[in-house]
Amino acid sequence: MKNSLKKVFIAALGPGEISQGMAFAKYALSKGSAVSFAVLRKSNLPFLPKTSARFQKLLAPTPRKLNALVEKSRPDVLVLCNSKMFSWDAYFINHPPDPKPLTVSIDSNWLFFKESPYQSLPWTDRHYINLPKKVFRFGQKEFGGHYRISHEMLKKIKVVGMIPSYKSLPARVRSPIRRKYAKPGEKLIFLYASVGGLIKPEVFGTLTDVVEALCGQSCRIRVVHAGDYGLPRREQRRYPWLTYAGPVTTDEFYAILASSDLIFQHQGLGTLAQAISAGVPAIANVKDVRDERSPWHAHAWEVEPFARAGACMFFSFSDPIKKIITAIESLLYDEKKRQRMRQDQKAIYSAGELVVFEDIKRLLNCASR
Repeated sequence: MKNSLKKVFIAALGPGEISQGMAFAKYALSKGSAVSFAVLRKSNLPFLPKTSARFQKLLAPTPRKLNALVEKSRPDVLVLCNSKMFSWDAYFINHPPDPKPLTVSIDSNWLFFKESPYQSLPWTDRHYINLPKKVFRFGQKEFGGHYRISHEMLKKIKVVGMIPSYKSLPARVRSPIRRKYAKPGEKLIFLYASVGGLIKPEVFGTLTDVVEALCGQSCRIRVVHAGDYGLPRREQRRYPWLTYAGPVTTDEFYAILASSDLIFQHQGLGTLAQAISAGVPAIANVKDVRDERSPWHAHAWEVEPFARAGACMFFSFSDPIKKIITAIESLLYDEKKRQRMRQDQKAIYSAGELVVFEDIKRLLNCASR
């Protein structure tokens, strides 16, 4: 198939979506495409690399500005990282760029039902879902999940696997990282509990209770916290087994995560995707469904399909601490249970960038006939 994908225009909503867009941008650049990348906020521009002959970064704070940039660029495809981008704006819902290029989205959720307050733009031609196929299936109502997606909408959806996709790290890379954060014989737990610049006290509090109990049983454990919010010094002094990694790049974040024995996190699907890619057992600690304000979308509903696929375990904030202690102890020290989860993670892992690139090419070639 000829490479009909010469010019790609990517627009991303927030930091998580930017990481998805950049993963696809890197793949497209490696295949010879030129890429223009627009973000909504000036504060997000530093997430993008420097401009080059084939890469341009742009600012599009409004739908009209985004349309103007797309119309000037005249790309072969417009890639929306989040199909709900500007969907609250009546102008954008009814006015795609003119002429409208092939428009696709990269989404990491099940929110494609009529009652959802988060509606996809109606002029999106294809929705690429960056979840494992088994996980996406388990999230649907008819297969035991929460979300009901119409047959008509499913025709526009293609489940593609992980974007970004990650590679497991060799021992020669992991060994120096482990030596930095843990002594020989210690188990290393990676903690991610940061949300919107704040640390989730329920998640942090649960893990400290667990580790204190296990250390009291003579277990040797270290915890390294990475995120967008540093732990107060008093907390680091209070818990000698706790280390804050400090500000880290996305590559450093993954390297520490992939070098750990266990990941303990809140809902964050981006972190969970990295756990699956690295083959590291994971536990998610989320809000109880009964305490969720939204009747449409809950963290438990998002994480539960991953747990059903065997890729992680998950607990609610109200679950007994003894239950979580038992789970963490087993995933740290029971090699059979560790290996079973790693096998389940490997079974559902697939890289999505290639799938999306080739499908866009196919759609363009079909349109040109």
